[in-house]
Amino acid sequence: NKLIILRQRNGKSYYEITEKGREVLAQYELQEIALPRPKRWDQKWRILMFDIREGRKATRENIRRALIRLGFERLQDSVWVYPYPCEEVMELLRVAYGVRSEAIYLTTSRFLKDRWLLAAYDLLKYDED
Repeated sequence: NKLIILRQRNGKSYYEITEKGREVLAQYELQEIALPRPKRWDQKWRILMFDIREGRKATRENIRRALIRLGFERLQDSVWVYPYPCEEVMELLRVAYGVRSEAIYLTTSRFLKDRWLLAAYDLLKYDED
């Protein structure tokens, strides 16, 4: 399946994981991960945005399913939000689905109309309105 390749150097043979192998491994790792929920919220939103072409619709749907399983909320079709740090997991997701150049991870402060997100994550005590 070309997940690993046999290399030879200085008369010695060794196996090396390929980029495709890294993607498959990351997909397995993603299935096992649960994102942390610290006791205190730092009042910052973590946002994943992606723009994946129509020809890779299955990849888009797999990413959406992974984000739902991880506890993200959908802000728009390809914009997802989570209230706690998750940069490592987002990088794993970008690797797992081969979307490094099509996905952007941002951290931002509170924004207008985020009250419904506060409610979704049981964070209304941080609402200043």
